[in-house]
Amino acid sequence: MGQRIVRIMQTYKLLDGWIDHVDNIFVLSTGVAFRLPPFSDCDFARVDVPLDAVANDHPAVVEAIRSPIAQVYRPKALEDWDPSALWLRLESALWIGQESSAPHGTGGAGVYIQELDGTEHVADLVPYWDAKPAAPLRGA
Repeated sequence: MGQRIVRIMQTYKLLDGWIDHVDNIFVLSTGVAFRLPPFSDCDFARVDVPLDAVANDHPAVVEAIRSPIAQVYRPKALEDWDPSALWLRLESALWIGQESSAPHGTGGAGVYIQELDGTEHVADLVPYWDAKPAAPLRGA
């Protein structure tokens, strides 16, 4: 932890004519890029940023990513894991989450910046590597 996200890159596509899909790629100050693992049997891995990716320059995102990552969180129960279940808690106490797919036109797919400390939602989360084998970013 302690690394800082310098950019969130995104690609967009329409699936089956009615689902907006966003691929969120987090780029660290070290140059390493990664996706949040979508399911419990996946792990963090270094990825290349696709050529068609665009930077998420929304002011809330730009402001939030100035703070280093304090911890990565996942659901306590692995069966509750889905592509939107992981959260990055920043040292600023802001949390970054994602929703990779949502019905077309709803604006639901993308990244979310929230203040979650002390909420019921956080009570159902544990640090990512608790009860999971520790694994650094492959290829780093």
